[in-house]
Amino acid sequence: MGANTINYNEEVLKGGLLISGVSILITMLTYIINDGRLDSGFWLSLLTIIINIGVVVYVGISFRNVIGGFMTYKETLKFLTLTLLVAYLVGTIFNMLLYNVIDPDLPEKMKAYSIETTEAISLWFGAPPEAIDAGIAEIQEQDFEEQFSPMGLIKSAPLGVLGIFIFSLIVSIFVKKEEPFSDRIN
Repeated sequence: MGANTINYNEEVLKGGLLISGVSILITMLTYIINDGRLDSGFWLSLLTIIINIGVVVYVGISFRNVIGGFMTYKETLKFLTLTLLVAYLVGTIFNMLLYNVIDPDLPEKMKAYSIETTEAISLWFGAPPEAIDAGIAEIQEQDFEEQFSPMGLIKSAPLGVLGIFIFSLIVSIFVKKEEPFSDRIN
């Protein structure tokens, strides 16, 4: 299949929708299983990260195979960055709906869970009561509702885009496949 028959934008969109779809599915399953909370614990969070990395690698390798089996690092970086930007945009829209329409109380639930988790971890590590109280006070000062409001999610976009680029830089190392080079003259 030649490069002329492939719609690059369509491939980017399909990849971005697949990545965001898997992420949204995991988020909603966590939300449903945890009775309206997004706290998932260490092991489920680790599994979620592994699944998401696997999906990104899968999308990259699938595209590489569609275009003939080879992609330079630069081509891979461009494709993964654009694909992840699509996924980020879809994910941000989903988060706006989740935190502001589906469950407007979710930011406060997350704040309460952060306080519980901070206290439990601090006690486990044997932190002094003053340090625990200071950590809890710091969380209580944070405005979770503002953070997860549509404008708060938009304000966090530059950091998200930077994260996408760094992630793409790393994953591209594993997805790229250079064409074999031969210096033999026939």
